[in-house]
Amino acid sequence: LMAEANGNCTAIISMGLNINMKGCDLKSVGQPWTSLEHVLEEKFDRNIVVARIIHSLLTGMAVFHEKGIAPFLSAWKRYDLLENQKISINRGKEVRSGIARGINERGYLQLEDDAGTVELFSYGDATLS
Repeated sequence: LMAEANGNCTAIISMGLNINMKGCDLKSVGQPWTSLEHVLEEKFDRNIVVARIIHSLLTGMAVFHEKGIAPFLSAWKRYDLLENQKISINRGKEVRSGIARGINERGYLQLEDDAGTVELFSYGDATLS
């Protein structure tokens, strides 16, 4: 994410998605994983999956451009897997740890430290501690 104070902001959106991985021997991955095929018990055409994801992203970006983050806050809260979890936020030269308290009305991640102080973060790599 690149941004100027009170200026334009550029975001790079990326994701990794395992689609048809049933029967693959991936013991060397070294972490838990799954795929759409595992979860939904059917094979998928990856081009159709990607087209639907892109369509959804473009639709969401148009709503965001017009209305801001407000229309997304309730869904974010419903699916926020970090909320109330101990996390670390890596911002390059510094790492902060605490309890994630969701995002605020401006989209900033709220992190509560051991003293109960809540800091706001607009960027960083958040991971479960």
